[in-house]
Amino acid sequence: MENLDLLTYIYDMIDWVMFILIILAGMFQKKYLSGFRLIKDKHMDGSWKTFLVGGFFVSSYIFLSHIGTEIPGDIWVVAFFTFVFTTSCYEMALKAVVNIVPGFKKHFDPPKEDQP
Repeated sequence: MENLDLLTYIYDMIDWVMFILIILAGMFQKKYLSGFRLIKDKHMDGSWKTFLVGGFFVSSYIFLSHIGTEIPGDIWVVAFFTFVFTTSCYEMALKAVVNIVPGFKKHFDPPKEDQP
């Protein structure tokens, strides 16, 4: 029974709109920011750009969804937990799905340079 309580707690801590925004932020940075280097390490560069773009997307969502109301203090905890869950979920499962679905991946790959 404790396992079910833990899964319910985790499910309740995830904001699914933020989940989608973070996935889209990763795809956005991969397609449109691939020529820009933030740091030298190629793998960490993508992670940092996803973190920054995702942070911008999620912060914008939080501020826009609470116009005229007070932003609850725990929303930042939910955003952090959702970010950690989303990036882990993407690395473990969603990346394989994106690569399998025909035609989906080509829309999010960086443009290829024309070679002579």
